[in-house]
Amino acid sequence: DRFAASQAARRSQRMAWGVADDECLIVHVGRMEAWKGQAFLLEALATFRPVTRWRCWLVGGPQSPPERAYHAHLLHLVERLGLADRVRLLGQRDDVPALLAAAEVCCQPNLAPEPFGGAL
Repeated sequence: DRFAASQAARRSQRMAWGVADDECLIVHVGRMEAWKGQAFLLEALATFRPVTRWRCWLVGGPQSPPERAYHAHLLHLVERLGLADRVRLLGQRDDVPALLAAAEVCCQPNLAPEPFGGAL
């Protein structure tokens, strides 16, 4: 059964990253650029600290010196906001469809218009 197989793959992906069945998984996929809204998302997630059953994956790796600097900023922000136990920066991945299938929410909090929307 195709549905059962997809559910098993979803559960396997979540288990591999330590996400429980009853946790809401939020996934953001995008380049490491400020206008993509990762920092905005982290600030918003910091307000969810009292809600305990969620995790967030930021998918995408830095490709240039400015993107590496922004990535370092995001890592620092995760630590400063106390989100290290719930937020993971997964880097560049070739299994994005599987990561998105594992999630309840695909979040694209762009701060500017999205020209392509590949993740969506």
